[in-house]
Amino acid sequence: MKEPAVFVSNANSLRNIPGGQQICTQEYLETVKRAGFAPQVVDFEFRRDWPARLRRKLRPNPYRNALPDGLADKIAETATSVGATWVFLNLTELAPLAEPIKFLRPSMKIAVLSHGAESVDDFHSLRIKAARTEGRPAKIRERLKLSDQLLDEAAARRFIDHVFVLAPFEIELERWLGARRATWIPRQVKRRPLDWKPTHGRMGFVGMLDHWPTIEALELWLPELSKRVGNNTRLRLVGAPHKAGEALTARFPFIDFLGGLNDAELRAEAATWTCYPQPLFCWGRGCSTKLATALSWGIPVATTLQGVRGYSWKDGAVTLGETPAEIAEAAVRLARDESFRRSAKEAVDAAAASAPTLAEVADLMRGALERS
Repeated sequence: MKEPAVFVSNANSLRNIPGGQQICTQEYLETVKRAGFAPQVVDFEFRRDWPARLRRKLRPNPYRNALPDGLADKIAETATSVGATWVFLNLTELAPLAEPIKFLRPSMKIAVLSHGAESVDDFHSLRIKAARTEGRPAKIRERLKLSDQLLDEAAARRFIDHVFVLAPFEIELERWLGARRATWIPRQVKRRPLDWKPTHGRMGFVGMLDHWPTIEALELWLPELSKRVGNNTRLRLVGAPHKAGEALTARFPFIDFLGGLNDAELRAEAATWTCYPQPLFCWGRGCSTKLATALSWGIPVATTLQGVRGYSWKDGAVTLGETPAEIAEAAVRLARDESFRRSAKEAVDAAAASAPTLAEVADLMRGALERS
């Protein structure tokens, strides 16, 4: 018999689309089920009424003025009706629910399934924008938003029994915020090999081109890549928004900007890539779900320690570098050197095959909850 539980998520996270948030949500839900729970899903829509939107505009904060009224009551009622002792809150944005749930049901245990604390990426956005403006300080409004987030994150953790995170470094971050217990849940790799027929000299990158860590990564990496590509190496760029992609193409003629692609189109395109460079240079929130996709495809990857945060494997490897120059050098070598590329593919296949299984990750979750 499985133990009743409640799984709370916004409806968008539960959609069957290949977004990073949706992929991580599905993984968490599958892990909860495999860990011995029968979760009753409670979904909701974030508030979009004009009073809530006005309050968010006047004082932006992802933890306030977003959750619908009565949601905590609905969760408590659902937990009572199914006999649940654990409530799983998907996303840290739901952490403020912990206090009212504990007020309604003091014996209820609450676990947050974190995709990363909002304050982490907001800090990086302020840091990166300051660097682009020669150190000009962030606006008071932006500073207030970040300080509000940190205080709200710390306050919510007083009522949370366990936080599951996507990357090892986030354990220490959660402890710093006051979490009682935190456990890293390694990413799984669901293998979907491509019919890989790489075109010599062609590499590919997929990303949100308006995401500040991605903006920083490309600004650091592309100038180094431009020194090495020559006339017979191309970078196929997949992402949005379109305006950002066109701006990069104008600056770097070796880029072929393809815009957004659906899953079938992306698989067909990626099957022609010699490698997938992932030039990440900051410790952003959560982990990169795109790395799991590249590993599942079975194509060589060139990335950094920041790029592989959240992943582990017993065998194999990806090609690692520390600096933008090293990632550029590795990517060009993978694009041009067939022998090196073939060896890198074997290593990636071994890494994907030896990544943690659903059963292993579920055992980790169950053991952590039993100690809570």
